[in-house]
Amino acid sequence: MSLGDGESVQIGTALWCVEGDDPAEVSGVEFEEVRGIEIVDFVVVTQPVTEDRFGSGEGPLGTDLPGRADGQIHGRCADFDETGNAPDDTEVSYVVLELALVEGQTVGTATGLRVESDAGSAVEMMSVVLCDEAAVDECDPDLEAVNTGGR
Repeated sequence: MSLGDGESVQIGTALWCVEGDDPAEVSGVEFEEVRGIEIVDFVVVTQPVTEDRFGSGEGPLGTDLPGRADGQIHGRCADFDETGNAPDDTEVSYVVLELALVEGQTVGTATGLRVESDAGSAVEMMSVVLCDEAAVDECDPDLEAVNTGGR
């Protein structure tokens, strides 16, 4: 995604679930490998599996997110079958991140989102490339590396 000076973006993650029936309180998120990107804020969204999930958007985290945002992962792993499908009455949870370029950076990359909760820690293998609008050409090698799985 490309950003203007001082702007931020919102990006939704994959689904997260808990083992057992009790929700997990998320205490923090961080990237395992990061260069030039900062996590400004995050929220955990829970909604019915049949509703459209949040993908991405511009600007700070707002109130226009679907479902409810209470900082807890409510989705239960047991509700999903081996193919990843769940009944229509299932609730799913995922994290929405607000990201920005570190001041002075024109290109940023991040991989491996670690989510910490009172139930433990896990990593989602996601990759993000952010570019200042004035430096989109500089992003091409980073985008190619992310798209091909290399660095």
